[in-house]
Amino acid sequence: MSNRLTSHLQILATAYGEKTGLKMTTLGKTIRKDARFFQRLDDGKGFTVQTYDRVVVWFSTHWPGDLDWPDGIERPAPDGSLDVNSASATRAAEAA
Repeated sequence: MSNRLTSHLQILATAYGEKTGLKMTTLGKTIRKDARFFQRLDDGKGFTVQTYDRVVVWFSTHWPGDLDWPDGIERPAPDGSLDVNSASATRAAEAA
């Protein structure tokens, strides 16, 4: 599971960075007050579930309106709850 969550953070950071032109160091400093946060993920370092949740909520809150949220990553609402309008949530509800 840890590898999957790491992959989610890397996918979000890469897509956001490519869209906005921000470097990974800038994103890390902005989101976690740690310019090396995403570099450490690339180096195989870990993180807590709480950190994962906070980073994903940050991306969800700041995600560009003209950029699709990546498939396979649940998108939380800004309050941290699952966004019922996300594609992942819609597919899960349809499958139930």
